[in-house]
Amino acid sequence: MNSEKPLSHLGYLWVALLLLPVFSLFLGIYLSCKDGLVWDFSHDGIMFAVDYFSVQLSMAALSFPWVALVTANHRSGQAAKQIISQNAQNNFANYFLHREKFNDYIQLVAKDIAIITEVDAFKLYEIFFRKSSIVSVDPTISSTSSDCFIEIFHECLHSPTQIFDQKNTINDIKSYFEDFTKSIGVKTDLSDFAIGSGINKHIFPIFELATKALDFGITDSESVAVAESENQKIRDKTTNFIRLIRDHYPR
Repeated sequence: MNSEKPLSHLGYLWVALLLLPVFSLFLGIYLSCKDGLVWDFSHDGIMFAVDYFSVQLSMAALSFPWVALVTANHRSGQAAKQIISQNAQNNFANYFLHREKFNDYIQLVAKDIAIITEVDAFKLYEIFFRKSSIVSVDPTISSTSSDCFIEIFHECLHSPTQIFDQKNTINDIKSYFEDFTKSIGVKTDLSDFAIGSGINKHIFPIFELATKALDFGITDSESVAVAESENQKIRDKTTNFIRLIRDHYPR
């Protein structure tokens, strides 16, 4: 049943309203002709007609509850669509509200990190809150929230620096690092980028920003443990990268 149409435009309504009365009418005409009945508008004649056509009248009366059922079904369909529409509007509004609050939060965090000159918080949002959309908002982090960040880290920075026979120079590693930060929506000041403590100076602030982004998804006591687990994944990846640089690239 199409609940978007007006009730009077529904074929089901007219079927429910007319089918039984019309059928009862033709059945009554058929029986009265067969039995040779004649018109009699006296009291006795009317009482006889009511008794004679009682089955047909009962059948015709059944159209009223049928129409009521169709009407109720139509109204429930309209109510369901209104609820769905309202939920969609709420999800849409909540999604963008959550994004805006995340943006405000990340911008405040980035101000306290010296090497970060600019941050696209919406790109970070897409990385850490991949389950959120305008259809369904999920403000809580999950056990896979850091996967996209680690994947970008590995693809742009960790993996290229592991190809030792290319004899990557400091400028190569700097370029890899820049590709990584751009991929997560972060611009940094790389003027003093160098092997050793110089890399630590740039890597750990990015890790700190990622940690803060994950912390934004802590909504209950259960998500605290999830956040710690996800932060540990990033911490391990960062530590492995620092060890790689220290062991294979001269200062």
